[in-house]
Parts: sequence; structure tokens; C-alpha cells
Amino acid sequence: MKKIFSILLVMVLCIAAVGCKSTPSPTEVANSYFKALKADDIETMSGLYAGTTDIASLGMNTVETDVLSDDFLNLIKSKFLEFEYTVSNEKIDGDTATVDVTIKTYDFHTAFKDAIADYFTQAFSMIFSDVSEEEMNSMMEETMTEKLNAATFDYESTATISLSQTKDGWIMDDYEDNEEFMNAISGGMVDFANDMADIGESFDSIEAE
Repeated sequence: MKKIFSILLVMVLCIAAVGCKSTPSPTEVANSYFKALKADDIETMSGLYAGTTDIASLGMNTVETDVLSDDFLNLIKSKFLEFEYTVSNEKIDGDTATVDVTIKTYDFHTAFKDAIADYFTQAFSMIFSDVSEEEMNSMMEETMTEKLNAATFDYESTATISLSQTKDGWIMDDYEDNEEFMNAISGGMVDFANDMADIGESFDSIEAE
């Protein structure tokens, strides 16, 4: 009798353990994703994100260019991955959920804006000089490196990201079109890109006149 009771007890405990096993919450999933992003752990990121692998890593591992050096690209990546984050305000509605993510990072917006301004100042002063394209590119990289190294770690913004419940648990939705989040995680680079686009449109309007 004792043996049968022991077996039944073990079975009940096993069933209870399986029944009580919970999947990670939306907050836990988001925290795991950002932890993996900071560690450049693409495999883990891809398992927590519904979009493509290159967007999961925010393009940090897919940039290819003949203009910028590997040292410069590595500088950008290292500074980008130094961001700090806090996940809060979880809201669940059936199979969908949202969490707020507060990001603190370098003020890339100001760094790149200042770099572009300094570069054009130097470029205009050399407009009649016999300067090669390679030299101009090198000057641009040097200017951007200087501004990045001087960038302040005081850009802070909060964005909302969404998640969906799947058979394997919660997963972060594709955020490629979430400008609020992309701007926060990039230290204001979406704002910078929009500013540059506005300047370009202004020049096009002047030329059209």
C-alpha cells in the first residue's frame, strides 16, 4: 500500500509541476530580447522576435560599405550596444500584449547632426581644391568619429512595443515600422533622418524655382 501511495504521489507531483509550469510573460520576453541584443546574441533574438534576423539585430550585423572602415562601423556598434533599458507597464489583452520600454543611450542625433555640419563646413572650404573622393570620405569618417567619441550618454526616450501569444509563448511583433521605438533605440536617428529628408526637400524646392 505504501508503495502504491508513493507512486501515486510522485505522479500527482509530476502532473502538478507540468500544469503549473508557466511561459515567460511579455515583460520577461522583452527583457530577454534586450539582454540578447546587448550581447549581440542573434540566435536568441531571432527566437524572440517575429520579424527578420537583420531587423532583430537592428541591422548591426548586416551593414556593408566600401566607404566606411570596419573600425568606424565597430565604433558605432559598440556605442549602440551600451544602451540601458527598463521594461514596464505590461498590458495583456487576450493573445496580444504591449510593454513600455525606456531606453537610455548616446545622443546619436546630435552627434551626427554636428558631424554633418562640420563636414560641410570643411568640404566647402576645399571645394576648389584638388581633393579626391577617398580623401573626402576619410575626412567625413574622421569628423563622425570625433563627434561619436564626444557624444553624451543622456538621450532617453520611452516607446511602446507589442507582442503576440503563439503556441511557443509570447513573441515580440515586427517593429520595423515602429518609428517611436526605432528612434528611441537609435538615440534619435529617426529624427535625424527625417531632418535630413526635410533639408533635401527644401533644396529640391529651391532648385525647382
